Amino acid sequence: MSPLLLRHLPFDHGYAWQGEASLLDRLTKAKLDGASVQHLMGSVQSEYTRLRGPADA
Repeated sequence: MSPLLLRHLPFDHGYAWQGEASLLDRLTKAKLDGASVQHLMGSVQSEYTRLRGPADA
């Protein structure tokens, strides 16, 4: 997993998902540039694909 993605994902002990608005607020406060946002999107897509496993499974 990308170090940049790990830095911005919620990792607090006992973190309770509070919806997309909370994540958007967290990422907005990080003041990421366009290249960093693109990197995060690619990292999320790669991680999702990896966790999903093979298409024929």
